[in-house]
Parts: sequence; structure tokens; C-alpha cells
Amino acid sequence: LHSSKKKTYSSLMITSVRKLVARSAGVCSHIQRLYSGGSSLKQELTERQLIHQVTDETVLDLLETGGQTVYMGIDPTGDSLHSGHLKPLSYFAHILRHGNEGILLLGGATARIGDPSGRDSERNVIPEEVLKHNLVALEQSLKKITHSLGISDKVIFVNSE
Repeated sequence: LHSSKKKTYSSLMITSVRKLVARSAGVCSHIQRLYSGGSSLKQELTERQLIHQVTDETVLDLLETGGQTVYMGIDPTGDSLHSGHLKPLSYFAHILRHGNEGILLLGGATARIGDPSGRDSERNVIPEEVLKHNLVALEQSLKKITHSLGISDKVIFVNSE
């Protein structure tokens, strides 16, 4: 690059880095406020656009006070998590961070018997050895995720065995 192009490029990079740092500081303070007890569970879930409306507000009030036990069920139809697990796991993590306990239920019954879920045909029944493999793989993934989210001490894992 020519000298003038290098200066322009360097100046653009410095400006970009400054903007990124400024944005990061804003995001970090927002995250810190959300997780430092500075917001209610309802406010947190609403700000993150995870809820729009609630039928019974007393459920959120109970979860807000903590001490409740919630569960999330995952069917072992595959050996890895997918994008469809993201939102429920996010809800789960937020609820546990507000002093609640959680159970991750890795169910095998649905996978064993099939579940048409509105389809014209039943889902194929998963062979026992594949089901066991999927359960082990999902539990390993979920343990890593709950650890990285800082909620592993609040979760009990239950599988179909």
C-alpha cells in the first residue's frame, strides 16, 4: 500500500476499534445491570424480547422470588443440540439466575414411541443403542453449556434410564 493509503487504512482501523470499544462498554454495562440483580426477571425477559405477554403474572412473581424448581425437557432425537434449543435454554438460564433450581430432563420415551406432532406420519422409532448414544452426547453438551452459563450448580440432569 502507498503511504497515504496506509494512513487512511490505519485511521479507519483506529476509528473502528474506538467504536467497538465504546459499544462493548455499553453492552457490558447493560449485561452487568441485568445480572447484578438490577432488573426483575420480567424486565430482563422483556428487554431481551423473550416474552411479549403473560397469561398469569403470578408465575413470574413466583420465579422472581426464587426457590422454585423448573424443568426443561429435551428429546434425544439427535446427538447434538440445535437452534431450536437456544430460546428454551436462554429462558432456563435467566430463570435459574434469579435463585431458582432446574431439572434438565433428557427424555427417551417420546423418542422410543414416536411422536407425530401434527404430521401425517409417525416419527421413526430410534433404536436403543442410538438413543443411548444421543443421551450421552446431549448430556455432555448440556453440562458444558450450563457450566459456561454459570448455572451448573443449579441443574439436575435426569435421563430416561
